[in-house]
Amino acid sequence: MDDQVDYLIFPEATFSSVYENEINQKEIFRIFSMITTMEFPNLNIIAGATAYKTWKGEIDLELSSTRKRMMLEDTTYYHVYNGAFQIGGEKIQMYKKSKLVVGPEFLPFGSYLGFLEKTINNMGGALNGFAIDNERKTFQSKKGKVAPIICYEQNYGEFLRGFVANGADFFSIITNDGWWGNTSGYLQHREFARLRAIEYRRSIARSANMGISCFINQRGDITTGGGSYGESAIVKENISLNNEFTFYSKMGDYLGRLSVFFSLIVLMNLIVKMKMKGI
Repeated sequence: MDDQVDYLIFPEATFSSVYENEINQKEIFRIFSMITTMEFPNLNIIAGATAYKTWKGEIDLELSSTRKRMMLEDTTYYHVYNGAFQIGGEKIQMYKKSKLVVGPEFLPFGSYLGFLEKTINNMGGALNGFAIDNERKTFQSKKGKVAPIICYEQNYGEFLRGFVANGADFFSIITNDGWWGNTSGYLQHREFARLRAIEYRRSIARSANMGISCFINQRGDITTGGGSYGESAIVKENISLNNEFTFYSKMGDYLGRLSVFFSLIVLMNLIVKMKMKGI
């Protein structure tokens, strides 16, 4: 570390059991805040955490992920989420992962599948699902704005348009690639990130638990990458920022939609010809 470093990025779910209401009281956050305030005032620390938010009063019917805390005299509700936090500056900034993994983070018809609760919990998830953010928030600093992309979200190109629309100058991808074990899965996940760099012409700083941490430039080239599966690594690089809108950031998955449209036309044409020939 030195005073020229602007961002220090940790992987997804670096911390567990973080209570949003008491975040300033958690020791590791106090230590990080002290580091960014006293030792490295230009530094911003981004890290993932499994977090909770609690409140008293009425249940939020719009949140299917809401649960009631047991063994409390007062009526207290909470929800859990997979979050990204930025420590640095005047306040801690937070974003809730919004594109959830089907199964551990989001289970369709969860109310009818209660018998799967133990399995879901063993996978690190929750039967009622995780809370999400309805907006693609960006973290702000003196240097610019960063998109705090969490793991699975990077697989959806058009989904990231919201971060760019909110001024993201570069992408930070924090991920836990231990799901797949030592297979091609963690390598494929890294390759998806290269596509996002090309689509939006944004540099990417990728911090992966069990997978490969690396930097990707705006052409999709992996410029710096350390280690292999399960190997600890620290990578450092200067990256270029960009706040311009690409054609893709304006139009989204237009090629995919056109392909579906023309595929339907070809299929309908084939059906008509088969009917005319009596097939």
